[in-house]
Amino acid sequence: MAFLAGLLASGILPSRALAQPTGKILGRITSQPEGLVLPNAAISVSGSDISVLSGAEGWYFLTGIPEGRHEVTVALIGYGTARDSIDLELGGVLTLDFRLSPAPVDVEGLVVEARRNPLEGKGNRRVFGPEELARTQASTLTELLRGLVPGVNLTSTSGNVGAESRVRIRGVRSLREDSPLFFVDDVRIGSSDFRGPPGTGGSVLAFLNNLSPTDIDRIEILHASEATLLYGTDAAGGVILIYTKRGGVW
Repeated sequence: MAFLAGLLASGILPSRALAQPTGKILGRITSQPEGLVLPNAAISVSGSDISVLSGAEGWYFLTGIPEGRHEVTVALIGYGTARDSIDLELGGVLTLDFRLSPAPVDVEGLVVEARRNPLEGKGNRRVFGPEELARTQASTLTELLRGLVPGVNLTSTSGNVGAESRVRIRGVRSLREDSPLFFVDDVRIGSSDFRGPPGTGGSVLAFLNNLSPTDIDRIEILHASEATLLYGTDAAGGVILIYTKRGGVW
């Protein structure tokens, strides 16, 4: 031993030449009782930094494990944690399978925290209150939007009475050229909900023109970034929120 220590000190014999061989553990993770393969389960050797995730077919392979007794732990969200102790021989290979039983996720004490949208007030939302609405002296919602909101463009699709007006919010870009969504007192108004007589159009905006501007308390315009964040991909063309003074059925 003194001779080997001398060789190490002199650099003649690399230290890795004295490295002890390590063992391996392999196996498969499945569910109990169905026997379904479970990918992405975390398998670890307790008391070490040796860990791995199971593959798509549930297989795992742990290497670099020293000789001796070890505890192997398997954890996967939605399943109970499993443990097993093994005795690994020097340079040995051991097969160790696990079957995990489903376990409900404990949500006791879960805290849901609501925070103010960081996009608000940064150019993605325009709010028009009673004073601004009163200055327009508009008689219809179409006139109100046209005179009040410089970023909203309205164009008529035909010359029919009550025909649909195409609405676009300037700055919003979409592959489908979507029109904005309309909400009145937080209730979505869809084109399929209202059909006028033949030849009269019957669009959402044509219907909303029945709402007197004097009954509107405020209008909020949401551009695409905030609109899609709050209302999903349907709001790629933006959102127009209309709040009435009654705040109820109108």
